[in-house]
Amino acid sequence: MRVNVMYLVPVMVTVDTRRKRVRRVRVLDEDVRRSDQETGYLDDEAGSTMLPVSHPLFRRAVKIAETEEWPGWEFGL
Repeated sequence: MRVNVMYLVPVMVTVDTRRKRVRRVRVLDEDVRRSDQETGYLDDEAGSTMLPVSHPLFRRAVKIAETEEWPGWEFGL
């Protein structure tokens, strides 16, 4: 299951929790918003649906995002 982890940098990191890797890093340069520190959203591939995830799944995604290598960054949503 892939979970987006929102950072205040502002970047959005898409994490594949099953494969334990960072799939995508996007700099939010068009619609910058601050989010709660403990919030994550499921990613539906197309990015059209953002559903809140449970706290344990979010914490697992954060751990992966903070320990695995990040791919090249993309700009915009």
